[in-house]
Amino acid sequence: MRLVRVIKWFVICLFILGLVPAGYVLYRVWPRPMPPGPTGIPRVYLKNGKIGLSMFKGLAVAEVGDYPRMLQAYLRFDYLRSRPAVAPGRAYLCQGPGTASHGHKIFLQVSNNMLQAVPYLESLVAEGVIPDFALYDWRPKDLAACQEQSGLVDRVFRPAPQLHLYQIPDKMLIGPMADFLVFKSETDNRVLGQGSEALSPLTVPQARQLAQDILIISRFYSLPLGYFMAIGAMENNYISVNGDLDLAVWKRYPQPGDIVLKRRPGWVLVRNYSLGVWQITLDTLRYAQLLYKRDRTVRDYSLLPKGLRPHIEPDPEEIRPETLTTYAGLLFRHLLDRFHGNIMEAVGAYNGGPRDPNRVYAESVLRIERYARRVIVHAVFFPPTQTNNSSPSLHPAQ
Repeated sequence: MRLVRVIKWFVICLFILGLVPAGYVLYRVWPRPMPPGPTGIPRVYLKNGKIGLSMFKGLAVAEVGDYPRMLQAYLRFDYLRSRPAVAPGRAYLCQGPGTASHGHKIFLQVSNNMLQAVPYLESLVAEGVIPDFALYDWRPKDLAACQEQSGLVDRVFRPAPQLHLYQIPDKMLIGPMADFLVFKSETDNRVLGQGSEALSPLTVPQARQLAQDILIISRFYSLPLGYFMAIGAMENNYISVNGDLDLAVWKRYPQPGDIVLKRRPGWVLVRNYSLGVWQITLDTLRYAQLLYKRDRTVRDYSLLPKGLRPHIEPDPEEIRPETLTTYAGLLFRHLLDRFHGNIMEAVGAYNGGPRDPNRVYAESVLRIERYARRVIVHAVFFPPTQTNNSSPSLHPAQ
C-alpha cells in the first residue's frame, strides 16, 4: 500500500512539473491580438534597379498627430497639407481604424518602401512639421473611410461664416482663440526646426491669458477683433521677443532707455527696436503713452483689469509686457479714427505709418483675419461630431 502511494505522488509531481513548460509553450504560441504597427515579415526587393524594404501587406500610413479638440487638429492638418513636402491628398484627419480614442488624429500616407518612408518622416520631424510618427498597416477600406471622414470635416470648416467674432460671447471665444494663438506660435519659422536656438511657442495657459487680454482690449476700444488678433499674428506670431534690433533713428536728443549709436552736432542716432508680442518700437511706444495721457480724460481705464492698465514709464523697458496689448489697441483705435473707420488703411498704417500705409501688410492681415474667423466661428458653433452632410444649426458647441 505504501508503494502505491509513493508511485501516485511521483506521477502527480511529474504532471505538475510538466504543466510549467507546457503552459509557457501555450503562452508563446496561442493566437492573440497583435499590437498595432508593422506586423509583416520584412521583404527586400529590387525595383527599377533600386533596393526596397517592405513591411506591410497593405498600405503604409503614419499617425503624425493626436489632438483632444477638433480645432487644434484641423489647424495642424490644414498646415500639414499645405507644406510643399506633403503630396496633395496624402494627409487625412480622422479617428483611424479600430481606435477607441476620443481625440482627433492626423495621418499621412507614405511609401510602402521603408527605406524611403522612414527618412521622409524623420525629415518632417526634424523640420518641426510633425511632432512624431507611428507606422501602421492599413487595408484599402481603412484608407477610404479615413478619406471620407476628412472630406466631411473639411466641408464643415470650409464655408465662409456669416458671423463676425465680435458677435460671439467672450466665454465661447477664449478656448478657440487660444488654440489659434498656440498654433500660430508653434508654426513660426523661428520655432520650427531650429534646435536649441529656437524660440519657445506659447503654452496653453499663456495663450488663454493673451486671448482674454485681446478680447478685453478689443471690447474696450471697440476694435474689429479679427483684425486686431491678425495684427498680432503678423507682427510676431504672439511670441514676446524683441525685434528689429538693427533699426535706428536720428533724433534731437536721447531719452531715458535710448541706446546711442552715433552723435553729430544737434543729433543722435539711437536704436529703435521693437518690443513684445505687438512689436511696438520704442518711439511708437512713447507716442502711445502720449495718446494714453489724452485718452484717459475721456475713457475710464479703471474698467480694465489692473494688469492691463497702462502706467507712464520714462524708460520703455520698464513697461509691463501685458500693457503692450493695451497700447497696441489704443494705437489701432487712434488709426481707425484718423482714417474714419477705414480698416484696411488703419491696418496698413499700423505697419507703414499714417503717411505711407503698407497695403501689402494690410492684405496679409486681411487673409489671416478671414482664416482665423472661419476656423474659430466653426469651432464655436459646429460640434466636432456634426460632420455629416446635413446643414449644421447655429447652436454653440459646449
